[in-house]
Amino acid sequence: MPNLPAIRPCREEPQDPRCRRSRRAQQPRRERQCSVRRAAVACQEQLAGDGLSKQQAADCLGVRPRTLRHWRRREKLDGLAAHPRGRPPAACDVPTRNELIGFLHHVTGPAVGLPALQVLFSEVPTVILENLLWRYRRVWRRRYRRQGYRLTWHVPGAVWAMDFSDAPYLIDGVYLYLFAVRDLASHYQIAWIAVPDLRTETVLPLLEQLFLEHGAPLVLKSDNGSAFIAESLTGLLTQQQVSQLFSPARRPQYNGALERSNGVLKTYTGLHAIREGHPFRWTSDDVEQARRLANTISRPWGAKGPTPEETWQARQPITAEQRGEFVQSVQEQLPQAAEDQGLPPVTSLSPDQHRMVTRMAISRVLEQSGHLTMKRSPRRKRRRKPVTTTQPKPSPETSTEQSDPSSATREPSPPQPPPQPDSSEPSPHLSADVPTHPNPLASPNTPPCPNTPARPARRTIRKPSGTPPEKDSAALLARSPERVTISAGRDAPHNEGKDVRTRGSPPSERSIQSWLRRLNTLQLHAQEAANISGV
Repeated sequence: MPNLPAIRPCREEPQDPRCRRSRRAQQPRRERQCSVRRAAVACQEQLAGDGLSKQQAADCLGVRPRTLRHWRRREKLDGLAAHPRGRPPAACDVPTRNELIGFLHHVTGPAVGLPALQVLFSEVPTVILENLLWRYRRVWRRRYRRQGYRLTWHVPGAVWAMDFSDAPYLIDGVYLYLFAVRDLASHYQIAWIAVPDLRTETVLPLLEQLFLEHGAPLVLKSDNGSAFIAESLTGLLTQQQVSQLFSPARRPQYNGALERSNGVLKTYTGLHAIREGHPFRWTSDDVEQARRLANTISRPWGAKGPTPEETWQARQPITAEQRGEFVQSVQEQLPQAAEDQGLPPVTSLSPDQHRMVTRMAISRVLEQSGHLTMKRSPRRKRRRKPVTTTQPKPSPETSTEQSDPSSATREPSPPQPPPQPDSSEPSPHLSADVPTHPNPLASPNTPPCPNTPARPARRTIRKPSGTPPEKDSAALLARSPERVTISAGRDAPHNEGKDVRTRGSPPSERSIQSWLRRLNTLQLHAQEAANISGV
């Protein structure tokens, strides 16, 4: 009886069906299926020669006689040739594909949605739009991947974060801003209040009321805004024995959990305003309902886990002894942190240097006391192909001139593996709340948009000589991010022709939301309104 090869998953076939749309992806699996069927037909014929009936042979193989009869008939017709399954994939010409990829790369970036692309490229099939958008996002994630830390807060009520946010519409017809306070361990939104301005006189009474109602935390995170670095606010926090933790300059992702929650709360506020019948006019009731909704419906620890409000209500109050020990530990860590950074004593530091040293000291004390756990995001290993050295075939003249007979039987030395890149990383000191930013266009590692009024960046994509110009954009999806050279700003003349590994663009080159995305969104809303009015 012939051996039947087992059907195993094909390594050449991609795991995600969107990775490759051609029929070539399923060809290896179809060929293995046909080989198994041919072996089954041969086995059935051998069993029939031994005296077994077709039904008995089919029972031995575990298939029905009708299936074996169909395979035997196909073997006589075409030899059980492998034919791909499914409909032929939709096609699109190269210029249109290049135009679409160029639009994604130079105008909108990876944050644009499929409905907007369907309106702008109505002649392109939806399946091709979805496939190209997915492939572009995959390449973009690989190219601009950031190595951060995953922060886990363990003690509810110990660390708060506060920030201001702009309101898209006037609240109660008066207020332009929103003041947000969030507990990082329990994910509880303590405050989401409409305020008229960004002054310290507005923040002080609100913090005093929150401290009186919920108790003061051990650490209060904030940015370097004028309202948060004022002496009056610093005096209040010193009186309450609260350590103030400032974010690095021009790094909003350091307080990423609060930045993300602000966007979610704005969405909830807008939805509640739409439900009440005034979508372009927010009220304080909409703001408060959004805060309550965020604290009751979200479950950060799974479907069976507690809500942020339940975790906040079950917290343990912070005693005066714990506050004193924490403040004393921070003061003891300050000289060591300054020495590690190569700075002068703490008493002679500038305000920016003092905030940096304080930030390192507070992060160390939080880790030592068990309030915080920092875990580096796993680094994805890059597969490197071994370097193979191919020697040219010797000509007859050179082969006859060899005088050493042992050189003919000498085996070539194995290729040397490529040198491993330097994996040294800077020392962790509370870099960010989340390892990756939820909105790619808001990350500082985002490539500068051409509509940004700041200093533009020049990107140069290497490609081999002889590449047709119409395949320029298509090569962007096929090339790996290791082969792309990015030369930005004033370092461009020095980095020309070299592979530059940067963690992000300079602060002055940060991208902003493209006005074209807003125009596309307005166009979609107008089209939907026209369809509704036409009905």
